[in-house]
Amino acid sequence: MNTVEILKAARELISDEKRWTQTVYARDENGNSVNATDPMAVCFCSRGAIDKITAGNRAWGGAYDVLLDLLVSEDDNCLGVADFNDKHTHAEVLSLFDRAIARAESEAA
Repeated sequence: MNTVEILKAARELISDEKRWTQTVYARDENGNSVNATDPMAVCFCSRGAIDKITAGNRAWGGAYDVLLDLLVSEDDNCLGVADFNDKHTHAEVLSLFDRAIARAESEAA
């Protein structure tokens, strides 16, 4: 998968707020923290969604970098993608993914 495909798939994974979480990368159906690649994982943070889509391999780097670059350009105090996920609403997280997808598509063109 390329960066655009990873970002789109990760966004789709968390597009339903019931499949999105904060403070951990992923949770099982009981709300317990699990690894994002665990088959029991049912909801994910931004970073966890990328990990899930890429099966935890290093392919996530490009997608993560696009998100992080956007955050740094928008907020000098950004501590990272997980920090943004934990301090913002579901709608704001989806908006970040939309901007990242647009940027990645533009860079790929």
